[in-house]
Amino acid sequence: MIMLLTASGYSQTWVVQTNPAAGDIKQIHAINNQIVYALTVSQILKTTNGGLNWEIKITTPIGLGTSFNGFQWNNADEGYAWSYAGDTCLKTTNGGNNWEVITLPGNTGYMQFSEVNNLLNINFINSGYSGTRLYYTTNTGLNWYFNTASYGSMNTMGTMHFRNEETGFVNGGSSYTYYHVLLKTTNRGFSWTPVMNSGTDGYNSGGDFQFFGNIGYHISNKTYKTTNNGDNWTQLNTQGGGPYALFMHRTDRGWLGKQNGLLKTIDGCITWVNQNIGVTGIDINSVSFINWNTGWIAGESGHILKTTNGSGVIPPGNNPPPSMPANGSNGISTSPLLDWDPYSLALSGIEDSIWYGVQLSADSTFTTTLINTDTVTLTQYQVPAGILNHNIRYFWRVRAMNIGGEGPWSPVWNFRTGLVGLNQTGNEIPVQYKLYNNYPNPFNPVTRIKFDIPEGSHTKLLIYDINGKEISTLVNKQLNPGSYEAEFNASDLPSGVYFYKLSSGGYTDVKKMILVK
Repeated sequence: MIMLLTASGYSQTWVVQTNPAAGDIKQIHAINNQIVYALTVSQILKTTNGGLNWEIKITTPIGLGTSFNGFQWNNADEGYAWSYAGDTCLKTTNGGNNWEVITLPGNTGYMQFSEVNNLLNINFINSGYSGTRLYYTTNTGLNWYFNTASYGSMNTMGTMHFRNEETGFVNGGSSYTYYHVLLKTTNRGFSWTPVMNSGTDGYNSGGDFQFFGNIGYHISNKTYKTTNNGDNWTQLNTQGGGPYALFMHRTDRGWLGKQNGLLKTIDGCITWVNQNIGVTGIDINSVSFINWNTGWIAGESGHILKTTNGSGVIPPGNNPPPSMPANGSNGISTSPLLDWDPYSLALSGIEDSIWYGVQLSADSTFTTTLINTDTVTLTQYQVPAGILNHNIRYFWRVRAMNIGGEGPWSPVWNFRTGLVGLNQTGNEIPVQYKLYNNYPNPFNPVTRIKFDIPEGSHTKLLIYDINGKEISTLVNKQLNPGSYEAEFNASDLPSGVYFYKLSSGGYTDVKKMILVK
């Protein structure tokens, strides 16, 4: 049984956007937070400033039928539009400023355009005046290929969805029995297998699909779910009033546009929450989000609404403090493990999981970054080898993130990498352990330290000040047998006496060196 609840607590806010639409909005598609397209029966609208202003890019032209039936955008510039009864479709490559006509081999039904292996595939369902037929082209409509496949009991096609060049689905039904039928192909449509026949629960001409690996969702008067790449589908529940649009962020969270409203799920379409969008009695025909928070809905009477806090989740309110490497430390590896304390969900009351963003830079203002990631799920980050250089001071910070947004950055911590270089010298294996005198000595600010190890072992070469405090780690790793030379840069240290200590296997030796500036 479906649960329809009232949104409470920290919920999203929807704002009605002013636009010149002359009728119902049939589709809306957000490219990014600035560029959004919308489709009415006779117009294609566009905004380039997040919906503050909308302009009409085209009205239904002669030759495309009496009305638009659908559109698709592959990116901000390339889009297609088609009608139900026309024998052409339209293409733009400059964001709707200009359109070219593509001739079709019959009256248009439903279409999908996809880039596969740098080859444009246009799959075209003709379920209008010419009956149930499917065509495809691989050269933008210059040549069309008709699939003579059997569609079983389906004699009226609706939407289709191709996951890749070979695998796709067609939603439709039987106009005689009012069945909802879903077919699947794994060979580009040359043969089709029924994967769902829902009985007499009906179907509609729309039907959104979304997949996350083998898990997928589909609507057509009802909501359906698959867990095996579309081979089997399970009806989830009845929303009442018929669903018109489905948008899922991931397998558990998403939105459903329906008659007289908008619903939200956080448990994979099992239960739904009524959303207060500030407008009543409006059928929501289309939903499009660019991230967890920013999205648009569209429907009757030219209504377009936008939210910037759609997740309804409180963003993290404070920062996770760094812990390692110690702030201001020296002699750190060029591939250090950055570690910080976890952000406490118990203290925040946040309902969703936390992940982290990490930045690392040689610039304390982070104008440029060497590492800038926001997908870290643990409370540590291993800096890959080859990014950091020796004897450089680096700065790093971390912040907690969730679907509600980003928390503040932590305090900036810094560390200096150690050894300029560790080189194995010669090809002969030494017969005994030995630590040599550094050279030059006295030095300013660079000196070299040579040592021999006759067998493979974990080796440490540490630097201490006159008080016995460890100030730098030059070597701390497993080494093969051989002779080695390490370089120590003391440019950030004051003049004085220092000591270096070699530990390898059961061998230990300490020697003195003098820094003179």
